[in-house]
Amino acid sequence: MRSRSEGKVTEDPKSQKVEEGNLKNMTMANLGRSGGVYIPPFKLARMMKEIQDKSSVEYQRMTWDALRKSINGLVNKVNAMNVKNIIPELFAENLIRGRGLFCRSCMKSQMASPGFTDVFAALVAVVNTKFPEVGDLLLRRIILQLQRAYKRNDKPQLLAVVKFIAHLVNQQVVHELIALELLTILLENPTDDSVEVAVGFVTECGSMLQDLCPRGLHDLEGQVQILVPLFSALLSQIVELMLGWSVWKRGGECYCIFERFRGILHEGEIDKRVQFLIEGLFAIRKAKFQGYPAVRPELDLVEQEDQLTHEVSLSDQIDSEIALDIFKLDPQFLENEKRYEELKKTLLGEESEDEADSDAASDDDDDEDEETDEDDEETMKIKDETETNLVNLRRTIYLTIMSSVDFEEAGHKLLKIKLEPGQEDLFQGVGLVGKGLESAAPFGNCGLLFFMTKENVKRLNALSGHLTDEMPLLVQSKFIAVMELCIMLLECCSQERTYLRYYGLLGQRFCMINKVHQENFEKCFVQQYSMIHRLETNKLRNVAKFFAHLLGTDALPWHVLSYIRLTEEDTTSSSRIFIKILFQELSEHLGIRLLNERLNDPAMQDSFESIFPKDNPKNTRFAINFFTSIGLGGITENLREYLKNMPRLIMQQQKPVSESDDESGSSGSSDSDASSSESESGSSSSEEKVSDDRRKKRKRK
Repeated sequence: MRSRSEGKVTEDPKSQKVEEGNLKNMTMANLGRSGGVYIPPFKLARMMKEIQDKSSVEYQRMTWDALRKSINGLVNKVNAMNVKNIIPELFAENLIRGRGLFCRSCMKSQMASPGFTDVFAALVAVVNTKFPEVGDLLLRRIILQLQRAYKRNDKPQLLAVVKFIAHLVNQQVVHELIALELLTILLENPTDDSVEVAVGFVTECGSMLQDLCPRGLHDLEGQVQILVPLFSALLSQIVELMLGWSVWKRGGECYCIFERFRGILHEGEIDKRVQFLIEGLFAIRKAKFQGYPAVRPELDLVEQEDQLTHEVSLSDQIDSEIALDIFKLDPQFLENEKRYEELKKTLLGEESEDEADSDAASDDDDDEDEETDEDDEETMKIKDETETNLVNLRRTIYLTIMSSVDFEEAGHKLLKIKLEPGQEDLFQGVGLVGKGLESAAPFGNCGLLFFMTKENVKRLNALSGHLTDEMPLLVQSKFIAVMELCIMLLECCSQERTYLRYYGLLGQRFCMINKVHQENFEKCFVQQYSMIHRLETNKLRNVAKFFAHLLGTDALPWHVLSYIRLTEEDTTSSSRIFIKILFQELSEHLGIRLLNERLNDPAMQDSFESIFPKDNPKNTRFAINFFTSIGLGGITENLREYLKNMPRLIMQQQKPVSESDDESGSSGSSDSDASSSESESGSSSSEEKVSDDRRKKRKRK
């Protein structure tokens, strides 16, 4: 409530206290497992500073909420490239207090993004070396999640959990016996789903099992077949106690698993699709799991002797310790925080000391040392003038296009091409610019053009002082590799004996995905048309049909046709063939009626002025005759009407000019009439005098 007195607005102190109390209750009491009401970070930090008692419930709840958000943020943004940078930040958080939060965040993130399972497994492997209780808790929770998914027949969740276990086996966080026990359960009563899950599991961790169980994963032809039944839980414990029999047990059980796969395949009771999956697994096994490495090199972060392996049976009674995910008051909060700070210094102290030493050493360096370092860096920079990266990129694009079954597969593979360092900006060709004038020069097989302005030429001439006005300037131009993709697609299309719709669909898909590709194909259209006389007839036809497909599907904007000027002087035989094939394909794709509507669109008339010229009757007749000769006279109706009415329009334009000429000439004509009358009168009087003199002479005679 507010009271207005003496022109000022004041707040009621009672209402202010009530609002503060409500805010406190809302922010403190409602903070539960999920965090409750959102509090901005700056406000949360301010509230934590205002609290005097650091061991109070409110302060511990705030630190708990901050810990939960920090762990979730770090786990969500981890990937193969930044995992080494995320690990120190993760160790900076209190993982002993938040081990339940860390396990829950890893499981949720892995379930949401199974493609990053190997990254999460690598992160867990590093944390497990310093905090083994975290790895043990995560394994127990994963096994419980596996049991729930198996009982519910939840196939997507089961696939994700099994994949997580497989990569933990690869990182040696989980013992391989758990993997063998899981496969035994899945293949005991085979169904389509259980066999599919087992195949996926062996595919992920088969390379590691091959190292641990080589006897079971290779063919045993020529050897005595070892008949080993599936081990029960009691027999497994007995054999584990016998160290001499442990290797035999593992190898035999692996062998039984692959024999079980073969038996399921021979029985033929499962679906054909699952049978193909088993055959594919045997093919992968025969290739020694090439393409399915246990651990990628960038994720191999832990030495084998430093790793701690956990072993929990799937049939054991497991406690998930779900209470670790919920805030709980810690009576010894300050002491535990101090202990973790000391532990954090031991974990991260070496790195901080190295950084401090490096900073001190860098401050003590002299100027001469800095200059020598800069010189060394400059000498180490190598510039490749052989265009090796360009050749490799073009080869990759060509092989991808040629080896794909359909355009969708090709587009997917091309978008996944990883550019190596130095391929982001590629040298595409050269342009010749001379005498400081604007000009354009082609390069390469596709005839790309480089347009240079006078200012750019002056700058380049100033930079290269040895050049003169008579010498052409060699300009090296750089384009991003995306342009090279469009160029290679066009080149592959032109090299075919006949036009394949595969290239048009692929180009259409690229234009629809990204506007950058659309702009690049527009540049290619301009460049190809400018160099069309260099193409053979077959290549010319393929290129024209390719661009006709892009225009007909609206993948390419129609304003690119403004670059075509259809006159007798501006076209050659090659360009006329190109225009003919282009418009014939458009009429076949769209129909003459729809094509006519497109060409008569009032909003696009500025783009079609060069194709249907109206500046000169000669050019107009040429355009009409051209389209009529190729069988598309229907699209020239408006142009014919314009040519028919052209004399009338010319007369209408000439009338005001003639009238103005008449008005300006009337005054001059009156003056000329007066002068002419005077001259006529003078001449008549002189003639009369001459005639009188002649008469007088005759009388005298």
